[in-house]
Amino acid sequence: MDEFKTSSRPLRVAIFTLLAVVLFSVLFFSPFAAADNVPQGLTATYSNGNVTLSWNPVENATLYKIYRGLSSGNESYYGNTTNTTFIDSNVSAGHTYYYYVTAVVNGNETNKSAEVYITISDNSGGAGTVIKKYLKFNSYMLYTALFLLAAAIPLWAFGARTHKDVAKYALLLGIILLLFSWGTAYFNTNIQNITLFNQTLNTLLVAVGVLMLIVGVVIYIAREKKHEDVAKFSAVFGLLLLFFAWLIQYLQ
Repeated sequence: MDEFKTSSRPLRVAIFTLLAVVLFSVLFFSPFAAADNVPQGLTATYSNGNVTLSWNPVENATLYKIYRGLSSGNESYYGNTTNTTFIDSNVSAGHTYYYYVTAVVNGNETNKSAEVYITISDNSGGAGTVIKKYLKFNSYMLYTALFLLAAAIPLWAFGARTHKDVAKYALLLGIILLLFSWGTAYFNTNIQNITLFNQTLNTLLVAVGVLMLIVGVVIYIAREKKHEDVAKFSAVFGLLLLFFAWLIQYLQ
């Protein structure tokens, strides 16, 4: 028995090293580790024949590039400005215009902002509509809620019976916080403080998710029977965090 443990130790070390390399690659080369300086809070409003775009300032940005199109996902370069507002006067009634903005920081163009669109029904004025406007969240409360939900689900499924009450509490608190996060963002008129997601927090979600997944897989491979419930919890917790991170990135 001791000889089997000794002979399998190099295999365990090799597996753990491989998983560590995967973790490093995900953290530093995945799309979640993209540029942090993405323009946030982009809105579009229409008044007196003009569409006005506005967004939050990006630190160290020297220029902002505006992209416009007549359908979602088909925007092309339209103009630039050094301000955090842009007025588009080349619009007409009966059309829907789609926009996104990028920033130029240290000579490099950042990833694009969230897309917005606005429909011009007539020439008398109106208000812009943000794509996925019903999915706005307060970032910090959103991420706290997702951590709670990711922990509660596997704790309920694989935790000890004495943990069921903790799982129910975490699940309930996560749902309440998720709803509160949405309500705070949706009904808050100060759009400058509201974003769909926070890039740094999303990267943290990925990092913790990958780490927990590795812990779960390593424990399972080591065939530690007495820690099998811990392995399942870690693996499911990690997978849920990665799923939430992907979902937030997809909804951007």
